[in-house]
Amino acid sequence: MAIIPLLRTTVFSLAIVFALVVLGICAHIQWLISPVHNPVSLSFSAFGIAAASVTVVSLPLMLFLGIRRRGVFTSMIVFEIVWCLVLWVLWIAAAGDTAADRTYYFPDGCVFQNYPTTNQICMEFTVVEAFAFLIFLSVFVYYDVLLLYAIINAVRGKSIWTVSVKEANAITSSPNTAIPLNQPQHNTIPAAHYQNFTPNAPPSQQPYNAYPQQISAQSPVMAPQQNHPYDHAAASGAPQLQPNYGGYSPNAPSPNSAPLPPTPNYTSYPVNGSQSQLPLHSGYQAQQQPYASHQYNPA
Repeated sequence: MAIIPLLRTTVFSLAIVFALVVLGICAHIQWLISPVHNPVSLSFSAFGIAAASVTVVSLPLMLFLGIRRRGVFTSMIVFEIVWCLVLWVLWIAAAGDTAADRTYYFPDGCVFQNYPTTNQICMEFTVVEAFAFLIFLSVFVYYDVLLLYAIINAVRGKSIWTVSVKEANAITSSPNTAIPLNQPQHNTIPAAHYQNFTPNAPPSQQPYNAYPQQISAQSPVMAPQQNHPYDHAAASGAPQLQPNYGGYSPNAPSPNSAPLPPTPNYTSYPVNGSQSQLPLHSGYQAQQQPYASHQYNPA
């Protein structure tokens, strides 16, 4: 958010100014009670001087380094969160101590009209208490906003813990370039750069041949088997030559000069669909039926 850098500058500037006020008033209170023979120990005054000194030294340095240098550790969000935590704890302690001392030493308020110095110290008590609470509230608000800002961006997948508030604002303000789902993306070619470009003709598509043209004679088993219609007219007792598939001949001599087995002589198959018996082979002999001569005669 663009408001975070502005809030940072505003809070730091107000805290520096208010801390200078507290530092001056606490120093003046210490100066007023120092001439007293038995000075009263005011713990809030020393506490206020310490808290104001830390604030006046650290916050201007953080503002200056954040403007002049980039990537310095004092500008990291995680460092600012930790340091703001330390500051608001110091200032709430200083404000509480001031309120406790004012209630203890001046329970009835500033009613010492005959003692101007005492009455002035009483009024300065109230000023220190008010500015201490203002510094605490301003630093505490910035601490909470910055912590929530870093956590929300971390949940969204943008880790900004180690960058400055200015850089984090640039990161979170960048447009979301995520591609929405179910939206096709087409890569278009700029026409200005490809006006004289002639697209190449697509390569010629050659038909896919599932069977090789030539089959080695050494591997006749791998020759493809093709289904041919049965020729009834050519089916006779004479041996028929088988077609030559891809240069392979079953009658060709083997590479080892071994004789091939003779081609079997297939007899003709009846065409007319009759149940006549096929002609028997020359070496076939019919077997006698052992019980053919015995016939059963009914009584």
